[in-house]
Amino acid sequence: MQAKRAAARQQAAEPGGHAVWPIPVESEWDPPPSSDTYVYHVSATARISERIGRRDGRLVYFAIMLDCETNGEWKNIWRIDCSDDSVHRHVYPNMKDRSVIRPIRTQNDVESTYATAIDEVETRWQEIESGWRDGTPYRA
Repeated sequence: MQAKRAAARQQAAEPGGHAVWPIPVESEWDPPPSSDTYVYHVSATARISERIGRRDGRLVYFAIMLDCETNGEWKNIWRIDCSDDSVHRHVYPNMKDRSVIRPIRTQNDVESTYATAIDEVETRWQEIESGWRDGTPYRA
């Protein structure tokens, strides 16, 4: 990705090149490789984890997860994250499936969706956990 951006910048800087940088396409979203993680328990059997990445002091990546304990193990049953060029939700029973909340085109797309994602898990974690325990799919 960085090589693609560098080539576009060099082309724009060459004589006859354009003075305006090309608009990044969705596939060029590049969140930071490291982040901070915060975990807080909302009950004896449920916890919320947040992974937050910042660049130049601005939020550029997040993942908010709901984990539930069963038989002594913690299982991730719900997640909203912003990898793969979109903010999207993963829900049990198949965490590989996802529903896109919004595409990421700018840092503002990440930042503006973060508060909504936090609100969703903090207000609906009991419903999500209950559905997971009795096998009822979560509907956003």
